[in-house]
Amino acid sequence: MKKVVVLVNETTINRFLGGGLTLSVPDDANVIDVLKRVDDIIELKGGFPLPEYRSLLHMLYNPVEDRFYVQVGIHAYSEPGKTLDVRNDAKKILPDGAQIIISPQAGCIGDWETVLSYELFCRDMKL
Repeated sequence: MKKVVVLVNETTINRFLGGGLTLSVPDDANVIDVLKRVDDIIELKGGFPLPEYRSLLHMLYNPVEDRFYVQVGIHAYSEPGKTLDVRNDAKKILPDGAQIIISPQAGCIGDWETVLSYELFCRDMKL
């Protein structure tokens, strides 16, 4: 097992999570696995707080195209100043101590993609 820190820059979601989470995840975990764990925690606290989405992963990730939506800011670090390219490789195995910072609706984005329906999302995530 390894530790990963997750920070989500979205006020409504942070009411559920607090300032950030430190998670224990399997050694082969990637950012998708980590986001699934965050969704499990949110579900235990009453469900996803934004009605237009069913989970954080649903809000952020397009499984049909295996990528994050353009409006999503996602950054990961293995140590200060050393970035991990999880935007272009969501299946990249994270090192112990990785930090992930997520801005679900990054303010400087001009383009905005429509999120997949939850049914299509679940089908392609095989949930």
